[in-house]
Amino acid sequence: PNNVAYLRFSRQKSNPNTVRLYYGNYDSIIDELNNVKDIAKVGGYKSGDIVVIQLGTSIPAGGKWMDNSNAYPNQAAKMLGITMYNESVGSSGVRAYPTTKSFITIERNLCYTIDQKLDYFNDLWTVDDSEQTVTNGPRLKGVIGVPEITSYEDACYERYFFLSCSFEIKLIAKYFLSDQTEHDNFLLEKLGDKYDVIISYARTQKSSFDFVATPDLIVIDHGHNDEQKQLYDVDEIDAGNTFCSAMNFLIQTIYSYRPQAKIVMMSDYDNYTENLHTLENQQAVADHWHIPILRVDKLLPYNNNIKFTTNGYWDNKGYWHDSGFTFSANEEDNSYTSNCSFNSSIIGDGTLSDIKANANPRQINGVWYWDVSPRHARLYDGLHPHSSKNINVLEEYAMIEKEFLKQFLLKM
Repeated sequence: PNNVAYLRFSRQKSNPNTVRLYYGNYDSIIDELNNVKDIAKVGGYKSGDIVVIQLGTSIPAGGKWMDNSNAYPNQAAKMLGITMYNESVGSSGVRAYPTTKSFITIERNLCYTIDQKLDYFNDLWTVDDSEQTVTNGPRLKGVIGVPEITSYEDACYERYFFLSCSFEIKLIAKYFLSDQTEHDNFLLEKLGDKYDVIISYARTQKSSFDFVATPDLIVIDHGHNDEQKQLYDVDEIDAGNTFCSAMNFLIQTIYSYRPQAKIVMMSDYDNYTENLHTLENQQAVADHWHIPILRVDKLLPYNNNIKFTTNGYWDNKGYWHDSGFTFSANEEDNSYTSNCSFNSSIIGDGTLSDIKANANPRQINGVWYWDVSPRHARLYDGLHPHSSKNINVLEEYAMIEKEFLKQFLLKM
């Protein structure tokens, strides 16, 4: 009715996050509410419409491939109210030609084409889809560490997983083509007469090959698994020789499909060992392309080059206890026992000599202590944020990624 007063919300031009309350008619109120509701949760951008994809290793993957809502990219997205496709894969790198042809790097590294992935797979196994059988292939490419596969079902999954890690599926087919039809034609050309059987199987998995959407932001969180033992030439562009050349290839490919793509990077939390140059090479790539990079190593206390003394310990389920560390040495057979579940980099070769060198367990006034770095006091396995059960490492990671991403989302 015309004689009824309604409330109306209005945003200030000088501060769009501030909402004022007025009286007004019904139509004006509905218009304002439609404008305000999308920014009310996070302030400054329409959160529900934003799509972000993140590429990376087991660190952002959170321990499970495409099935872990607790991973820090997923937590950051939830805080921001955006859609996150976490395309990270454990043990993956970007390079297509790693120094050692280990099975896992061939299977999972990103910068292989579909043809290259199938070429390697068909060298390892011969799959007869009509008869639903699998046998070992010729194995002429020198891949090491190949698992035994005897069932057709396992072979179908392995083939699917091989292909899902190719940039041509993980990026181009799923996110950079114009629609489902172009996506289908692209994969039909790449997969040939295997298209129907491979696509049918892929659609039974949580991460199908189906077209999704063009992302608003691409986060590249790679580098940890790329054997960065030296500073690389940042001008080189190649799919596989070095981390820098493969990153250049990847970024160039993204821009070739989406010239206005918004790309950002996240660094590793540390140079994992003293002889690595991961952080330096990541920064060099970011500088080369003028891409923003979140320097995680400067925001999270995971330094491994300094140590402090503690009576705390890790139990064998990944829980940290602030006190109660015990240790017993057996000098005769160079062994020891402890209630602390030391990770592999601290254990070394498992002898008393190595644990003494790496942790220096000792008694002070009758109480046992050991020396630990900030990284090993926060990360149960010394590597993954998700390995620690009662320390909020994932939340720490998620908070810094949230704040990093937010500044780019505000411009959308």
